[in-house]
Amino acid sequence: MRPALALCLLCPAFWPRPGNGEHPTADRAACSASGACYSLHHATFKRRAAAEACSLRGGTLSTVHSGSELQAVLLLLRAGPGPGGGSKDLLFWVALERSISQCTQEKEPLRGFSWLHPDSEDSDDSTLPWVEEPQRSCTVRKCAALQATRGVEPAGWKEMRCHLRADGYLCKYQFEVLCPAPRPGAASNLSFQAPFRLSSSALDFSPPGTEVSAMCPGDLSVSSTCIQEETSAHWDGLFPGTVLCPCSGRYLLAGKCVELPDCLDHLGDFTCECAVGFELGKDGRSCETKVEEQLTLEGTKLPTRNVSATPAGPVTNRTRPGQVYDKPGVMPQVTEILQWGTQSTLPTVQKTPQTKPKVTVTPSGSVIPVLNYTSSPPVSLTFDTSSTVVFILVSIAVIVLVILTITVLGLFKLCFHKSRSSRTGKGALDSPGVECEAEATSLHHNSTQCTDIGVKSGTVA
Repeated sequence: MRPALALCLLCPAFWPRPGNGEHPTADRAACSASGACYSLHHATFKRRAAAEACSLRGGTLSTVHSGSELQAVLLLLRAGPGPGGGSKDLLFWVALERSISQCTQEKEPLRGFSWLHPDSEDSDDSTLPWVEEPQRSCTVRKCAALQATRGVEPAGWKEMRCHLRADGYLCKYQFEVLCPAPRPGAASNLSFQAPFRLSSSALDFSPPGTEVSAMCPGDLSVSSTCIQEETSAHWDGLFPGTVLCPCSGRYLLAGKCVELPDCLDHLGDFTCECAVGFELGKDGRSCETKVEEQLTLEGTKLPTRNVSATPAGPVTNRTRPGQVYDKPGVMPQVTEILQWGTQSTLPTVQKTPQTKPKVTVTPSGSVIPVLNYTSSPPVSLTFDTSSTVVFILVSIAVIVLVILTITVLGLFKLCFHKSRSSRTGKGALDSPGVECEAEATSLHHNSTQCTDIGVKSGTVA
């Protein structure tokens, strides 16, 4: 089975000359699932200059073997005429030549010519015919070009002298793996920058190094690069099945966001796929909110949505319209936020343990949850930031109070020690005075005794 081919029309891009005065124009390119890419250029180059131009882009002059390679080149040529609007036949250099040592072989499909890069898998038996039979020679090197009628329809090979100028050339680039086309979703103005210096607005297979950029709703710019791994390649930041820009609705057709009427063909069959977070409804013709698991909270089962995580990409918030409730007077708020990013979503609901969720499908295909509520006080599941602020302020106040208490106790203890030390000093000062008073009393007593003895002695005398 032939590998699938991808064709993209390229914006004109001019690059520095590879040795001549002309500037080659990159018109279009095509890649196959096998890892081979081809580009077509309109420029009046000689054979050598054309080979240099392909080499500067990381490729070589293209071979055009039978099979998938021939089909890829045919798609490039038939995509549209080049300069001149298809008014004349054009010649494109390819990697087909006959060396000096080889002779013309009239019975061979390639008439003695050979490809510079032989391919053992493809046979040249089903190659294109020759527009003109080559001249018989065994001593002159000759090149061959691909002639396209009016620039779009391949006519066959034509012998040319290698120093002459052709109208363009074909390049080939070989890669081990390729990235599939990214799913745009709601993206617009897609632009691909291939590593071989080509720009495109559409590319079904992209080689490693290709960068895609796009605009999301709200003038948000996004980009991703094709990265090669050991055995595969993928877009950086995009998981399989995800899109460059998330859809505001729930339907995808060929990777793009559409509405429900676009998903029904003339027979009424559903031809779309559901966006992330939705699944095909029981009617088989609409997408409903995906409910994969139930979260039990205080005896109440809450519906949760499983959204695939993506490491990179814009995040969009979407709020559902107001819900319908069976019991009047109680109107809790149910807010559901869908984010395209690394976080999954969970509805924030104010519920009571007696709540039982139901689902109602409207005629338009949208899903509205209907909740039965009792008059018991609701328990808020939302996180109140004011409680955190109060807790922080109370903690700070307690810490300040503890510090003040410790400071007051320290000051009180210091004053107490000073008071005791002052009293001890006064006691020490009073002791010498008592001793002096005692000594004076003793001296007075002795003097009195001496006086009495003297009086008694005089009387006796």
